[in-house]
Amino acid sequence: DTLISGTYINIYTDKNDEDAGDILREYQGLTHTFRQNEEGEYFILNAPVGYNISENTPLYFKNIQVGKIEYVTIGIDGKSVDFIAYLEQQYVPYVHTDSQFWVMSALDVDVSNGRLDVNIAPLTNLVTGGIAFSSRGADNTDSVPDAFVFHLHKNGSVADGKKVGRGGKSVRVFELIVKDSIAKLKIDASVRYEGFDVGHVSGISTSYDKKTHKMRGNVLVEIDTSFFEDSNDESNLGTRNFYNSVREGLRARITPTDPLTGMLFIDLVFDENATKERIIKAKPYNILPTIAYKSDNIMGQVSEILEKINSLELEKLLTSVTTTVEDTDKILLTLDKTAQNLTTMTNEKSFKQMPNEVTKTLKELTKTLEETKKVMKGYNSQSLISKQLAETLKALTQTSTETQQFLKMLNRKPNSLIFGDK
Repeated sequence: DTLISGTYINIYTDKNDEDAGDILREYQGLTHTFRQNEEGEYFILNAPVGYNISENTPLYFKNIQVGKIEYVTIGIDGKSVDFIAYLEQQYVPYVHTDSQFWVMSALDVDVSNGRLDVNIAPLTNLVTGGIAFSSRGADNTDSVPDAFVFHLHKNGSVADGKKVGRGGKSVRVFELIVKDSIAKLKIDASVRYEGFDVGHVSGISTSYDKKTHKMRGNVLVEIDTSFFEDSNDESNLGTRNFYNSVREGLRARITPTDPLTGMLFIDLVFDENATKERIIKAKPYNILPTIAYKSDNIMGQVSEILEKINSLELEKLLTSVTTTVEDTDKILLTLDKTAQNLTTMTNEKSFKQMPNEVTKTLKELTKTLEETKKVMKGYNSQSLISKQLAETLKALTQTSTETQQFLKMLNRKPNSLIFGDK
């Protein structure tokens, strides 16, 4: 409010103070607003980071300012941030152990119910930020235990998904040692069991493994073990049931939320092939056993298919196919050209006249043979000339037979001189 009025000093006095009539010359100034405890109550919020929240950040309930943050300090574990929130007394009954606290966004966009709904935070929220909380309704009988710690979520969307369990002392911190890539695992990512959010990621660190040459991940998760309480057995505590479930095969698994963005969350699942492991007691946090992610669902299968397609050497394959097609085209062009040349040759006038010329020659040869036969009759069959003529006639007869066979083949298949008669 000093943005409008300017900086000022406020004074508080108690009318019932016996020394109120004394005149004081010196006063001790306070670093924060003074108030009596009966005017309101304090609550502890905790977050992995500061979220730019500072002292005097307003606290809202249904967009009504009902308190503010009075202290911001490093948490007891040295790895988180504690916020001490003061809430006016008339709004205290609205805070329960299942209430959710979150950092208010300057601009909230909602597209539910088929319409666009835009909500802009108040002016003080735009300048100094703000924190809001949820409630199931006023209940003066349901008080929050002393030292109860609420988790401060980074936005309302994250808080909406964390409405199971009682929180507080039921929340246990475990460490996961994973070999899978956690590059896209973020702080405040969900820890889910059977689709319910039972916790969140509170810390992430990585280290190099010189043997495998991969990054080894150490993940801290906060799990509300009250979710594992059995309503049919009052003697069973949630924490005990959770530890027993781990011995029976419950494991933590890094799982992608979708194949496109690849964002990750922690999924608590039962592994049928798991050995009987237990939660390892260690300092500062007990170690929860894990299993590697396997693509046994549709999104995982899509991810594997995309990875296989990306790993294919499609460029080399296309180059090889292109080369083969080009070589085949060259062979086809050569054969086509050869066929055209053969067609041209067989269509030549001289090629077509060849059978006629051979036939004419055979006729003349036949006439010569007949005349030779007449001459042979005038000589003795044992004479030298008769023997020579007989040998000559025998060769001519064989040649005539072969020529006739050649002519038949040529008439049937004119291009047989090149391709043969098969």
